[in-house]
Amino acid sequence: MSTISTFDFNTLLQQAKTASYDALPDNDYDAECIEATATTASTGKPMLKCKFRVTTGPHAKRQFFNQFVLSLDNPQALAMFFRHMKAFGLDENYFTTLGGGSLAPVAQVLVGRQARFTLGHREWQGENRNDVKAVKPIPGNMVQPAGGLPTSSALPGVPATPVPSGIQGGLPTSAPNGTTANATATSPPNISIPVANVTAPVATQPTQPTIPTQPVAQPTPPATAPNSLEDAMAAFARREAELAAREAALNAQTAAQAQSVTAEPQPVPPVEQPVAAAPAVTPPPPMPF
Repeated sequence: MSTISTFDFNTLLQQAKTASYDALPDNDYDAECIEATATTASTGKPMLKCKFRVTTGPHAKRQFFNQFVLSLDNPQALAMFFRHMKAFGLDENYFTTLGGGSLAPVAQVLVGRQARFTLGHREWQGENRNDVKAVKPIPGNMVQPAGGLPTSSALPGVPATPVPSGIQGGLPTSAPNGTTANATATSPPNISIPVANVTAPVATQPTQPTIPTQPVAQPTPPATAPNSLEDAMAAFARREAELAAREAALNAQTAAQAQSVTAEPQPVPPVEQPVAAAPAVTPPPPMPF
């Protein structure tokens, strides 16, 4: 037998009156995706239907909607789709790792992420609705998937971060008393940290450049004096012979120069001077009688 549900309509009416359908003023808003669904547009194109909630400012907790359509036949629309996804932290690396498939895993990861929206307004079915003009990343905001660090369930297609083998019982979490306790066990984790043997490098002194040395001239030893009278006489005879040879060579050179000067000069043949021809004499004309 089915049970009929009952409601307090007075309470429901009061809750309905708190809902606001007025469009947000045209401005920039930081908002978080609180719902995302992979569905199909009326044109047959795949799209993400999302609900966002303003996180800061006087309009915090106000909500608005937007749709991200994946137009497979329009490169410009595709570029806009991936640019909007990048504002939430889903960049080219994410989609490259994701490979192929539907938008369902993208919708799952999109929940909990934030971006900055530029809102305008337009009329739809007789009501003034917000119109998203631009989606940009929040400056300085480190975007993370809902639930903390990305895992295989938070980022489909991306391998989960491996846990070191030295940590038993899972990752440590913060205990109420400020100490670190294990997420799945009451005893503290047994962490084994290997210590690497690092040999400090030995500092070496820089090599000084070699300065070339100048050769030192050795003094010429003085001539030794003759040991005997015979040595002195032999040296004197050699000196006389050298002087005689030099004198003979000088005399021969002088005689050769004198012979070349006194040689009889050869007669120079006379040069015949041309004789100028005598000018022709014209007789005077006869005198008239």
